[in-house]
Amino acid sequence: MLGLLAKTCETAWRLELSRADVDDWLSNFSGDVHPRAYERQLALWLLLNFVYYNYDEVMHLSRVLYRQFLHNHLERQSFHSGAEVRLAATELLRRVLFYQLGRPGESGGFILYLFRQANSLPISNFVTSRDRTPDKIDTVVFVDDACLSGSQAQKYLKHQTQDFKEANRALLTLVATPEATELLRAENTTVLAAHSIDERSKCFSPKANLFAGYQHHQSAARELALQYGARACPAKPLGYNGDAYAFGFFYNTPDNTLPIFWSDQGGWRPIMRRYEKKYTNRGHDELGAYV
Repeated sequence: MLGLLAKTCETAWRLELSRADVDDWLSNFSGDVHPRAYERQLALWLLLNFVYYNYDEVMHLSRVLYRQFLHNHLERQSFHSGAEVRLAATELLRRVLFYQLGRPGESGGFILYLFRQANSLPISNFVTSRDRTPDKIDTVVFVDDACLSGSQAQKYLKHQTQDFKEANRALLTLVATPEATELLRAENTTVLAAHSIDERSKCFSPKANLFAGYQHHQSAARELALQYGARACPAKPLGYNGDAYAFGFFYNTPDNTLPIFWSDQGGWRPIMRRYEKKYTNRGHDELGAYV
């Protein structure tokens, strides 16, 4: 299994995980839930099935999203030539403003930057509302990496669309769930996702793809993730909302993913990176963590 994992890291993930890195992570599993050898087999199985979006895949999915956006708008019109399609796409772009979803410094801003690069889009489509007046914009497109519950996106959209109340709204996201898509659609926001994930992507769902054909190991793996997750991240041992996903991006891992992959609390040694958001009202005291 370690050989297969090494091949996955090298060819699919393009992530440099050494045997020492894996052994260090496996040392977290000390035999407190199941026999130690079985625990580490289960942990390796979970890791081997982790969906890792490397840089090239994120850029590819950004291009997929842009094509979906264009298709979604242009399919409502009739064209007689490729030249007419290109002209309509150019005209559409004049009336579109692309925004990050969320606050500056969050993943939406980073993905928005990659999205612009991947699609060779002009910087004029990414300026703020103070630079382009609302009457020249009829579509505002928000960009993010993952929309899973939809609740945070819903909150951000209410705040960020104040200047464009009459404009069409769309959210382009690398990963989304049907629940989030329906929640935002009910509020007049079109959601386009490169990947749609559902119950089959949750590690411990009865419908989980991860344990298809191996259901007899699923309950043991859940107990492992739950017990060790309670040490690694007591507030959400199976990830935010108990989602128990196993995916992440080259720049960060969502907290809906199992904490046994990414947490560094209580001496836990992670295998995937996660940069937690820091919220504080303490002013300059927040710099204490860096001094």
